[in-house]
Amino acid sequence: MADTQQTDIILQRLLKLHPKIIDLNLDRVMVLLEKLGNPHHHIAPVVHISGTNGKGSVSALLSALMQAHGLRVHIYNSPHLVYFHERITLNGAYISDELLQTYLTQCEIINGDTPITFFEITTCAAFLAFAKNPADIVILETGLGGRLDATNVIDKPALTIITPISLDHQQYLGDTIAEIAFEKAGILKADTALIVMKQLAEARKVIEKQAFDKGTGKIWVEGKHYHFQHEYDKQEWDYILGGKVKHRMLPASLTGAHQYQNTACALAALYQLQTQGFLEIQDNLVRKGLQNCRWAARLQPFDKQWQKMFQHHHNAPKNVWLDGSHNVMGATTLRDFIMAENRKKDMPTYVIVAMLNSKDAANFLNIIGQVIEYGVALEIPEQENSFSAVELSVLAQKCNVSISPKVSLQEAVNEIAMMAGGRNYRLVITGSLYFAGAILRRTTNI
Repeated sequence: MADTQQTDIILQRLLKLHPKIIDLNLDRVMVLLEKLGNPHHHIAPVVHISGTNGKGSVSALLSALMQAHGLRVHIYNSPHLVYFHERITLNGAYISDELLQTYLTQCEIINGDTPITFFEITTCAAFLAFAKNPADIVILETGLGGRLDATNVIDKPALTIITPISLDHQQYLGDTIAEIAFEKAGILKADTALIVMKQLAEARKVIEKQAFDKGTGKIWVEGKHYHFQHEYDKQEWDYILGGKVKHRMLPASLTGAHQYQNTACALAALYQLQTQGFLEIQDNLVRKGLQNCRWAARLQPFDKQWQKMFQHHHNAPKNVWLDGSHNVMGATTLRDFIMAENRKKDMPTYVIVAMLNSKDAANFLNIIGQVIEYGVALEIPEQENSFSAVELSVLAQKCNVSISPKVSLQEAVNEIAMMAGGRNYRLVITGSLYFAGAILRRTTNI
């Protein structure tokens, strides 16, 4: 990525427009979009995705599948890992620095000093980018919730998707699964097809009621209308739609058993879009798309990058994973992945963890503590809302999980190498996408 200093200056100015009181609503976005000429009315048909976990993976998989079929696809997601540009993808490539500056500046000038959140004004910039650059489909991920999310200004999306819902962002969305599900289901629209991934019972009931009240279109539910079959010791897996095996294929390039579920959802979306005339699905192109998919910091194999970062270390591991899991559902997925890896090759697992102080760190640590031998806690660099390393280690101690605090990544590496005592071991870096981004910035690998 070229020098982004000027873009970073603009982004810092936009952060200062933040309203003193955070009230989730669409008023600020709608006012700015109106002044900009309503660019969201002039973009390609939208696939709108909400949920707690899996939004990014489903977006990446669906985009890869559609691009393999020759479609031009734009994506809007958050947060970014290294560069803000990652949030806006134009036909398979991150937005250029020149274009990003143009759209951010236009939004800044027209908004003036009016209070607006960073996510709201940058979402408006994304809509400008999508309006000015033609595509066949736009994938929009919600940033927070759904009902009052800045992306929820699209009146008639082509398709809506709700990924699994769990507790997260309770300070904004509610303290229960049902309250959070109500917010997430706020993206549903009348006469618009809906795909619902497997949900907890409390979330499913809320989504079903919202779908009925809003008069959504065709609904496909995982486990009822589509599903997948996979045996953990087999490479091939089946995608089943309407009781028939539609595809038998190798895994996608994304790692972890949970990616079968995400892939099945992306395929369901692809078939929904086929019914609307966007494409004709071909089995060989499905395979090509899945193999071409990339999504950083989601159980990303990180061996080579780690070796380069610590090439002189006497006991650097050769089995390293970078994962941005940051909530209970993510911890469960990570735990299950480690258990599956141990069935292939049993070895001790060590963890380096850092987390935002808004997350349920105690339960996160309790879950991953079931499969790790030892860990080190760090503070997320340049993140004022991070748990301190000491705070995380104290929480871990209360859960009877062996995690010690360290000041630097180098100290963490040294500590874990000493505890491993010359044995081969697995290393997982996890707890936050912001922490994953800090690690990636050391390698500039996204």
